[in-house]
Amino acid sequence: MAFKDYSNAGMWRNAIKRYGIPKDPDSEVSALEGSGVVYVGWDGRVFALDPENGNKRWCRTLRSYGLAAMESQQIDMAFQAGALYAIWNNRIFKLDPSNGQILNIRRADAHLAILFV
Repeated sequence: MAFKDYSNAGMWRNAIKRYGIPKDPDSEVSALEGSGVVYVGWDGRVFALDPENGNKRWCRTLRSYGLAAMESQQIDMAFQAGALYAIWNNRIFKLDPSNGQILNIRRADAHLAILFV
C-alpha cells in the first residue's frame, strides 16, 4: 500500500505528527506492509507501526552508524528470506523485522541493489 493511503487515514494523522514523518503524501516516504506491521522509512529512520492504531513498535535510526543523508531521505525497503532490508545512503541494512535490530550493513552496488527492484 502506498504511503499516501496511510497518510489519509485518521488513525495515522497523530502517528505521522508524533514521529516527525512528513504529512505530504508525495514526499519521499516509503511504506511496506508485512507480518502484521507497517514499516515506514524516512530521513534515516525505519519505523515499525501498528496498522490498527499507528502506535510505534520500534524505531531504528540508521544515522547512528556514522551516516548522514546525502541526497535523498527516502529509504527503499523489501522483505527477503524473513528479513527486512532497507536501502539508504548507498548502504543496505538487514534488520530483524520483529525488533529492528541491525543484523548486517553492506555497501550497496549495482549487483546488490538490483535484488530489490
